[in-house]
Amino acid sequence: MAQKDEVRLHFLDYWRVIRIRWGLILLAFLLVLVTAAVVTYFQPREYQSSVFMEVKSTAENPRIFGMNEPNLPVHDPQLAPTVFQVIQRTGVLYPVIEQLKLQEKWGGSSRAISLEQAYQRLRSKLEVDEVRNTDLLQISMFDTNPQEAADIANKIVDVYQDTRVEEEKEIMSRAVKTMDEQVAKQQKRVDDARAETAWIRDEEHIVDLNPEGTEDTQAPAGRAFQQTGANRETQGRGADANATHSRHS
Repeated sequence: MAQKDEVRLHFLDYWRVIRIRWGLILLAFLLVLVTAAVVTYFQPREYQSSVFMEVKSTAENPRIFGMNEPNLPVHDPQLAPTVFQVIQRTGVLYPVIEQLKLQEKWGGSSRAISLEQAYQRLRSKLEVDEVRNTDLLQISMFDTNPQEAADIANKIVDVYQDTRVEEEKEIMSRAVKTMDEQVAKQQKRVDDARAETAWIRDEEHIVDLNPEGTEDTQAPAGRAFQQTGANRETQGRGADANATHSRHS
């Protein structure tokens, strides 16, 4: 009970102070509001340029032999966060700075700023966000110059795409090399089997009319069988004709 009375007493004290000092409190609030409005009005306007990029996982190393399933893209839930970090690293932003010559632009007429300074300034203007429940990344660039903001945002996407293309080329090069090795192994197995077949044919004195296996050896036999049957049928018809001739005579 005593604690409730003490809390009520404190509240009444605060309310009494507010009633006495309400003019001063209102004045302070208005001063803060006016100051914020003036500072906001005189600040240079900053524009935002955004680019949406879809992030898709490519298939693993292409399957060469012994795989019947096609190479389909695999959904990787960790890919978007990984790209989120990669885009903000020096491997992507350094080429953007160099290609757009941001060191000279941001350094002014006196001298160009260092690459690290340009990188830190670019990082402060860059914002990368994941679009929820999608494979999209929103790359936003803030700058007082709207055209420069748009150019930087587009260049970041271009540099990242070029990096991914180079990585895909490297993967395909490794896949082609693996395929060549597999083809060489299969060819060697074919050559070994052909040599073993020739050795068995020589040892067993087997006459192979088609040792290279390039022609169908059964086709001539079939044609010969059909020709023999036709000759027999002709001979049969000739015998019937002779018997008929004998009866008439």
